[in-house]
Amino acid sequence: MRSRTAALATAAREHGSRSARGFRYPRVRSVPRYSRARFLLQPGCGLLLIALGYLSFPAALHGGTGAQLLGRSLLMAAVAGCAATVIGIFIACAARFSAHRAPYIAVAALSLTVSPVALATAVTAPPFNLPAYGRLAVISTTTLTVIPVTSLIIFGMAMRTPGRLFDFLFLTQTRWRIALPILCRGAAFALAAASALACSTPDITKILGGSTSYLASHAAALAASGRPGLLSAGLIFSGLALLLMPAPRFFRPRNHVPRSRRRSAIPTPAERHFAGLLPVRIARGIGAGLTVLVAIPYGAVYLRGALALARDTADGRPYGADFPVRNLVTSFGVITCGVVLSGSAALLCAMWVVRRQRWVPLCLFAATCGAGISQTMAGIFVAALHRDPICVGELCFLPPLVGAHSIGHGILGMLYGYALASFPIAFLAFIFLAGRSRRIIDAARTAGAGRARAAATFVRESITPIAVIHLILIAVLLTRVAPALFVESPDFPVSASRILAAAEAAKIDTTCAMATLLGCTALVLMAVIAPIFLMSSATGKDYRVHA
Repeated sequence: MRSRTAALATAAREHGSRSARGFRYPRVRSVPRYSRARFLLQPGCGLLLIALGYLSFPAALHGGTGAQLLGRSLLMAAVAGCAATVIGIFIACAARFSAHRAPYIAVAALSLTVSPVALATAVTAPPFNLPAYGRLAVISTTTLTVIPVTSLIIFGMAMRTPGRLFDFLFLTQTRWRIALPILCRGAAFALAAASALACSTPDITKILGGSTSYLASHAAALAASGRPGLLSAGLIFSGLALLLMPAPRFFRPRNHVPRSRRRSAIPTPAERHFAGLLPVRIARGIGAGLTVLVAIPYGAVYLRGALALARDTADGRPYGADFPVRNLVTSFGVITCGVVLSGSAALLCAMWVVRRQRWVPLCLFAATCGAGISQTMAGIFVAALHRDPICVGELCFLPPLVGAHSIGHGILGMLYGYALASFPIAFLAFIFLAGRSRRIIDAARTAGAGRARAAATFVRESITPIAVIHLILIAVLLTRVAPALFVESPDFPVSASRILAAAEAAKIDTTCAMATLLGCTALVLMAVIAPIFLMSSATGKDYRVHA
């Protein structure tokens, strides 16, 4: 009894509880209580942006047409987001408490490198045979595309769970009093990101929507025709992300135990005990089965594309006419330049924010809101504001970046769009990297280095994770249609337009073959080059300053 009480008291002190004697449950949530007015500020602003976007619709969408368009899009996003979050909970649970996580990581990498356009085309063919048009096909395919996002978010939150919490679970037998808040925290972020991504992504709705218009596909049509209304759709997307995202107080740092005790490569007896519980074992089994079911459509795209490439190559008809390598190289170059420029700016901003801790929650909140809608919002912003030259009087400061008369045949507009699309995600990754590697900067400053030299030391010592983040961003954006769908010039076609044109023409084999070429390029970046960077980096460095 004494050892049990001593263990509880020690765990309470290490976890930051106010009193070890009066300790009952660990302090999982250490956020202050907000006033009712402050609590309603965020959803009120989100609803206000949605209302402003709806009221500023063009005259053709006033009345019932605009309401149906908005309601249909929000309903699809809510259903797809909820379904993907529930499935992601089981998959994340299976990956978290599994002894072999490589299959789950492989499925995640596979799903992120498949173009949603190819997936939308493949599910309408055997053996899936979903209806070519309709809400069932749109919701099912959208759910498939956002399941990897929800699984990775919940899995990341579960991996950051303090290891001492499992000791609390083992000693106090209050399993779900601690497990459920952690699960709900990850599910809230996953639901917000999945719903915003489902509503703002035009890939699926443009292919499977048919005559039924959704907000994202309608925005893409407005960008293609040059009609007004793009900024209205952007306001609605921004309001939706602001409405769904958890409040900024959830981004405040909590009193975690040291990292060495929070997570270990070897599971503790308490972790093994929790993983052996019957509900957790059932959830692991369901998650493993769902992982296999989710991987089947993505694997079918690669299989069908590989067979089409092999068959046409044997017949002397390669896909060079439909998908020239020049377009792939051009797309890769534009995306790489945009991601590198955006990543450099995001790294500088992250290093500046980390030194000012009071700005971290607000910046994390803003970046998380923008990450789910960044691809579409980047295209909307560039297409709406840079289709015409920016002039003051008779003096033009900036020529048009989008359209037939754009500078550089639209290449600068696409570069700008991809840079904006990748900035929120890169900023999120770099701010966590800068927070974890703060000891490098502290050691350099203690040794007498100035701010610039300390920052250069941090970049030099963290070059491997920085390069890996850039490679993953390039791989993911290479297989997405947005923002190229909004800012592409007819004089400068890229791979996104080629695969979208093939999908709209119902050329399933051609679409899958193009997606296979794009996916293989992304897989080489994500599954080959990135691990090589990680394995070649120096490990075990100690940046502590000894007296």
